[in-house]
Amino acid sequence: AENILFLEPGDGAGKIYDLLHNPDIYIYIYLYICIYIKITTQINMKKTDYLDVLFSLENGTYRPYRKENNYPVYINKKSNHPKHINDALPKMVGKRISNLSSSKQLFESEANMDNNALRNAGYTETLQYQEQQSDRKK
Repeated sequence: AENILFLEPGDGAGKIYDLLHNPDIYIYIYLYICIYIKITTQINMKKTDYLDVLFSLENGTYRPYRKENNYPVYINKKSNHPKHINDALPKMVGKRISNLSSSKQLFESEANMDNNALRNAGYTETLQYQEQQSDRKK
């Protein structure tokens, strides 16, 4: 005769350990997974954000998105990070903001806050707009 035992969420690890070391018992574990998805829709929107990009639906432009009172902080130039990381940080930040901006004008309007944060971290470089390269064939 088979011994069947059902485990439920909340059963202790000791009980599971004892059962796993008993070769005469078949173990069936029921997992109760509840997924709740809430989908909302809005109509007649002029702008919307997704992750770290703010899209203007009126004119098809996009720019970096930050929540209010969320100011960037970067590693200090004199920190103990590898030299190549410290030297490349302003260029990496500039590339990120450039990629998230649909034009040079939007880049310049967004880069001011990051330039200040870099200066506070000891960097003297000013962020430069980098033209987006088209996708290359692989």
